[in-house]
Amino acid sequence: MEIHTNAAYTANNIMKFRTKTTYQGLKATIKRLEAHIDSSGAKRTGELIVAVHVLYLESRIIDVEVFMPADRPVSPTEEFEFQPTLSLNNCVATVYRGDLRLLPIIYTKLYHLAKDANLEVVQPFYNVFNENSKNFLGTGDSVVSVYVVTSQTPGAKRRIKFRIKEMVR
Repeated sequence: MEIHTNAAYTANNIMKFRTKTTYQGLKATIKRLEAHIDSSGAKRTGELIVAVHVLYLESRIIDVEVFMPADRPVSPTEEFEFQPTLSLNNCVATVYRGDLRLLPIIYTKLYHLAKDANLEVVQPFYNVFNENSKNFLGTGDSVVSVYVVTSQTPGAKRRIKFRIKEMVR
């Protein structure tokens, strides 16, 4: 796995939403977002970006933020927000090829690499899927670029907003 430091990613005319849901619920919401962009007369452009804030392993609930670029600004709704630009800078990043259920292992590797380089992870993990990718939710081989924003804070307490939680019985 090739890992890059000081990587960057930018997308424009972003429609976004944040939710706690199951993978199937996420898929349905993404379809509604695509339909909203289409109904506004705009077209989806670029890659689908999914920021993972929290994975609840036992319940299979995910707290995610989804960003979908369009060819022009789109009016927001109660459910979907508009953001002119998404800029990820000073990132530790890699391209992962494989089963997406194993992404938490990649997150852990990136986190430890950042920690070893005396970097603080300051945002969630952003998964950037190829604009033609339909396999963003699970099994099978997928290709996804994973970015995590960092800052150099020598001697500062490190934190990570992304968490994998297992519910206590």
